[in-house]
Amino acid sequence: MANARKRKGNDAMIYVESLDPSNVITTGTTVAGGKYSVMGKGRNSNIPVPDGGFFIAPDSGSQITLVAGDRVILLDESRVCLTSVSYSLSSDAVDVGTDCDPAAAIHSGIVNVTGSISTLWQYDSVTDELTDVTRFFMNQFLPIDRATGTGAFNTTEKDENLIVLLTQVNSNSRPGQIATWLYCPIVITENSLGFSQGEGQSIEISFTKGQGRVSLFEVPIV
Repeated sequence: MANARKRKGNDAMIYVESLDPSNVITTGTTVAGGKYSVMGKGRNSNIPVPDGGFFIAPDSGSQITLVAGDRVILLDESRVCLTSVSYSLSSDAVDVGTDCDPAAAIHSGIVNVTGSISTLWQYDSVTDELTDVTRFFMNQFLPIDRATGTGAFNTTEKDENLIVLLTQVNSNSRPGQIATWLYCPIVITENSLGFSQGEGQSIEISFTKGQGRVSLFEVPIV
């Protein structure tokens, strides 16, 4: 398309959220504009996407009423200030060749997703403690012990929940245009930490697809 618009990489914004089973919602109606991960669907479900998928509730008008068997999580995602993010999508081929058609192959139907996130260690500008997002990435591999300074200690055990990586690829779209979201449940497989002299303190994350449905979700901006 000759007049198609191109975008820079920094037009995309990414967000992360841990899918904690304790946050599953089974009754009520959706919140206007809320972002939801679908953990399960009832037989007569009104949820508009398949099990394991993602949707954004309408900004106005009728909301979606959950029925028996529906299980969703309302995402309270945190933005990641990044230097880069990349996805790699691949699909295997199955050899179905015969002596009549020796080079024949068909798709396996399985889509593999891997990728990486590059970001920096970030600290609160007042207290100098780690930001929630930096702590989130560290907590995928390590428990976090915190002292209050008054003799008390708090421990956050390692987070082993499935993670959602949510990317709005056209974050600067305006009302009347279409927002495009890339939804991917992931498992973080590697977290490389860098403290090189003369460079920013870095976090390099590798991930692979987790259980659930990878999809693009397009929604009008009101």
